[in-house]
Amino acid sequence: MMQNFAHALYHLAAAPEHAAILREEVDAVVQEEGWTKAAIDRMIKVDSFLRESQRLNGLATLTMSRVALKDFTFSNGIVIPAGTAIAIPMYAIHHDESIWPDPFTFDPYRSSRVREKDAGDVKQQMVTSSPEFLSWGYGRHVCPGRFFAVNELKTMLAYVVHSYDVKFEKEGVRPANVWFGDICMPHQSAQVMFRKRSKTAAI
Repeated sequence: MMQNFAHALYHLAAAPEHAAILREEVDAVVQEEGWTKAAIDRMIKVDSFLRESQRLNGLATLTMSRVALKDFTFSNGIVIPAGTAIAIPMYAIHHDESIWPDPFTFDPYRSSRVREKDAGDVKQQMVTSSPEFLSWGYGRHVCPGRFFAVNELKTMLAYVVHSYDVKFEKEGVRPANVWFGDICMPHQSAQVMFRKRSKTAAI
């Protein structure tokens, strides 16, 4: 989970102009709801920002790794022999331009634009797993802790934009991710600069 937050924080620090957009949403709902679950649920731009960061960076290239315990034949006739290791190519799916327009660009409001038009579209929520968004796995074994994790991530990001201005010393440049095998990590020596918002600016 902390990898997800670091990836998102780096996106914010590299493009601090997004802080004002997220802050406007956070301050408005916190003023009405306080720091409550109801307020966090209403932060659709914060949700979208985190979801897009998770899609673009991901935790690994593959997900849902399995080993066939017996021969298995798919409906198209392809046979998986017993003992075969298989996995879903999450990175390829999350960067497929037929699913995600301009897939290598960080578009933080990709999901919130859809939700603003259709508030009932739960497919765009960060907690929702689908064949196109596999960060939590899919199907019967989808991550059961994703609701708690998303609430924590949204709370942390909301608090950061509510309380601080953040940026990198080299403005506009997000440090490149680091790969360990198929694992995607945020740069481990990057430094983010924080400045406390004035009391008059904060709620």
